[in-house]
Amino acid sequence: MTIDSCLALVDSLVPNRIGRAVKCRWLEELDAQLRIELWDEVPSAQVEPAGTVDGSRTLTAPYPYDRLYRSYLASMIYVVQGDAARYETSAAQFNAAYLHYAKYVIRTGERGEPNA
Repeated sequence: MTIDSCLALVDSLVPNRIGRAVKCRWLEELDAQLRIELWDEVPSAQVEPAGTVDGSRTLTAPYPYDRLYRSYLASMIYVVQGDAARYETSAAQFNAAYLHYAKYVIRTGERGEPNA
């Protein structure tokens, strides 16, 4: 799943006025979290995501585990909108998707890198 396809899908499902840059930052932070927590990548320095993101970049988690991006973005949108009930539902979906991906990585030792 690319950044652009993720944003298009989430924006079609969850009406919002949050700017692209903010949503891209959330995706970049989640991707960094996956690399650090699941792959034991240690960044040489704390580097914040760039202000401009290539929307054609493929996100880290492959299909079918890429649903974690959609549920994460939805939960972040709902928290900003102050919709606690929808946030809780989306956060639970994200946590389940993250756990499934983590189990896959641990079980197989594979990152599931896109285009691999």
